[in-house]
Amino acid sequence: MKFEADRQALLVACVTAARAVSARSIRPVLGCIHQAAGDGGLTLTGTDLETTVSAKAPVTMHDDGVAALPARQLIEILRRCGDGVVQVASDKGDGAKVSWQRSKFDFGGPAWQRHRAGSGPRSSWDAAHGSARTPPP
Repeated sequence: MKFEADRQALLVACVTAARAVSARSIRPVLGCIHQAAGDGGLTLTGTDLETTVSAKAPVTMHDDGVAALPARQLIEILRRCGDGVVQVASDKGDGAKVSWQRSKFDFGGPAWQRHRAGSGPRSSWDAAHGSARTPPP
């Protein structure tokens, strides 16, 4: 997924979708905004499994795709960027990058790997299974 968007329009859509995002959840992906970029533009969705809020943002599409980015961090980055165009790029499983002028912000790997008790996972097994168990042989 790769697109460019006006910072203010993207920020408004992210804040709208984040209204349903859970601040504290046992499932880290519920703290993320799901972004789906396609022919119809960009759709941002937030949920806490009881309430779902979606918003659309006008974007210039370069490549279709989906990504789940941490809502709080994404909104904070967009607030700190100045007016203008921001670029968002995400590769399959390799995380996402938000760029504005000469600044670049890297979100790392998939949401379930990035967030675990506020820090990165100790291993891919640990991230996938939510415990410090050792992987099977």
